[in-house]
Amino acid sequence: MIKITCSECNHVFQIDESRVPSGSFKVKCPACTKVIVASKAQTSSESETSAAASVSPVTAGLATPATGEWERIRPQVEALVKNAVDTAKREILVSIAAMIGSSPAPHSAPVLPSASSEDTGRRALVCDSDASSGQTISQILHRQGYRVQVCTMASDALNRLESNFFDLVTTEITFQDDREGGQKILGKINGRKPDERRKVFVAVVSETIKTSPPHGAFFQGANICLNKGEMKNLDGMLQEGLKHFRDIYANYYELLREAGEKL
Repeated sequence: MIKITCSECNHVFQIDESRVPSGSFKVKCPACTKVIVASKAQTSSESETSAAASVSPVTAGLATPATGEWERIRPQVEALVKNAVDTAKREILVSIAAMIGSSPAPHSAPVLPSASSEDTGRRALVCDSDASSGQTISQILHRQGYRVQVCTMASDALNRLESNFFDLVTTEITFQDDREGGQKILGKINGRKPDERRKVFVAVVSETIKTSPPHGAFFQGANICLNKGEMKNLDGMLQEGLKHFRDIYANYYELLREAGEKL
């Protein structure tokens, strides 16, 4: 059987090769009834082209190695893949370090907030124009081992952030002396050099914000966000948020150290 493609309607049909003369011949398309002039050489060429097209361009010229051959080359292939993965990993880490700040020396890392509540060297700043809320937050942080300073004025908080370092800062969004005071406080902290900013845990505690875990608070420039209506959850949220804060940067610096040793 040979295949013929109608030049009028592109219909493909087959005819018995024994009925085809050696030279050119005429045949009627069964779909559109057009009379087609064809030759045996032409139909053979079309068949070869069709067969070639059916071979996948991805696998053309490639042969699947036999089991024994694969086992022989497998170590080299795995080594190449591992090397490519390690290279990509180092490049990603270097890119991250460039985006969020210069990387530390291979065997050093900044001091992150301690997990021990007995470490009284940790300092916290509570920024809240509501004295009652400020007192509640202060008591929670005292129990967690912080030395706490409380500011009821945004201007006072900004001055203290200018001249002091705090391991943890909580802030309201609006203040009596400045309705945009909270944003200014967040801007002050987030405007620090990346290696300094990474040492500060920031919690927004406000009546005008939704409670958000770390991934949601990120868009507010903070580590956690808590609505004051859920103040009873602050202690637990702080502990969970601080653990996440310590873990993520511990892993980050460990990866940087590993990349630094390989670069």
